[in-house]
Amino acid sequence: MHIRPANSEDLQSIQQLCSKLSAKEQADYDSTIDPEWPLSRDGHDYFAERVRSGFALVAEDDGALIGYCIGQLVTPLFYRNAHPTAELQTMFVEPALRSKGIGSMFLEKFFAWARAEGAEVFRVTVSMGNERGIEFYRRHGFKQVDTTMEINPHNTLL
Repeated sequence: MHIRPANSEDLQSIQQLCSKLSAKEQADYDSTIDPEWPLSRDGHDYFAERVRSGFALVAEDDGALIGYCIGQLVTPLFYRNAHPTAELQTMFVEPALRSKGIGSMFLEKFFAWARAEGAEVFRVTVSMGNERGIEFYRRHGFKQVDTTMEINPHNTLL
């Protein structure tokens, strides 16, 4: 297994992995998440832009992509003191290969890239019910600073 920068040839695999992530998120945490979006034209364009000008890594094992990590520099939240901010936007590792350090390697590389780009603040959003994900990010230094709440009659899991 090795981690490398993503390239345009990886886009379809990244989209498929993100669709798997989205289906899990939809089933377990938020029924309004669309697992087809990553496979759409908008999804393709989103990932293509991150590969071109953001942060995009893939984990590869025996020629197959088994995970990805996508992030970018973002505008600091308007109500906070403006410090350069990097957001980890989506990350996925195949379930059978979790707890083997792949996610931690992705994060280490994300932090190094973001710091080199001048970021001082690191942000990630995790679904409230995703206790395993929340604990993973806490182990890597993230702290909860906001809770997003909504009234959404379309989300059957709320």
